[in-house]
Amino acid sequence: MTRAAMAGDIAGSRFERSIWQGETFRSATCVGYDQTDVLHDASGESASAFPLFQPACHPTDDSILTVAVMEWLLQGGDPRTSLRQWFRASSKPMLFGTFFRAWAATDSDSPCGSIGNGAAMRAAPIGYAADHAAAVLELARENAMATHTTPDAIAGAQAIALGVFLARQGLPPGEIVREIAARFHYNLEKPLDAWRIGYRFTSACEETVPVAFRAFLESHSHTKTMRAAISVGGDADTIACMAGGLAGAYWGIPRGTADKVRRLAGPLMFQLVQRFENRFPGALKLAEHGTIRQVK
Repeated sequence: MTRAAMAGDIAGSRFERSIWQGETFRSATCVGYDQTDVLHDASGESASAFPLFQPACHPTDDSILTVAVMEWLLQGGDPRTSLRQWFRASSKPMLFGTFFRAWAATDSDSPCGSIGNGAAMRAAPIGYAADHAAAVLELARENAMATHTTPDAIAGAQAIALGVFLARQGLPPGEIVREIAARFHYNLEKPLDAWRIGYRFTSACEETVPVAFRAFLESHSHTKTMRAAISVGGDADTIACMAGGLAGAYWGIPRGTADKVRRLAGPLMFQLVQRFENRFPGALKLAEHGTIRQVK
């Protein structure tokens, strides 16, 4: 779900590069950051109780480029066009990665040179744009190769897109994880409590995509999935964006979370989100009081 992915990014925005300790999710606590210039320090907050949407929370490049992918899926053509347009329209270019900024500021046909999870973080909408797994995988590959060329980056984007596709089909989380592990050779048996020990910031797909899938597997709702993903730290907004997309496709999101994304995204971004939700059935599920309701 598109808003579900954006919600993970927004909730995780103040925890990017955070460091967590705790042997279990219930005891996990943010103990600091791996950088000194933190604007909104969340040290001392616990995974099970931190406020999901503080005034400091905001859409990052993850949300912006997720919207760019929605636009590409709606209008077709070259994904590079939408990715560049949304970057150039942003009032905060510093939110984007160094390689992507340099690439998006030009009109080069060459990829940006990044080898990280940038293509995976924006891949959730692809899971709604096709009715067959093979088509989802091809779209995810096209999305990734606009900026990335490494097998790891392409596989990460395909894994998230396919995971969302399978989740919206109603395949149970355990079966989704087994399918993704078999197809992409990720180690998805390592629990979050083991990942959390000594975990530090990395944008590598092999160290972030599995965390997103484990957060989905170990949870029972979109909200719990976001908290679980953030509780590992590191590239928390991106991990929660990927995990949130998976969880939203399967369980749906609370109405309050969907409304919060609408307000924080702003009119321009949300107008595109609504177009996408209206075009692709099932792109928004609201989970209320333990039930899931599909709306357009």
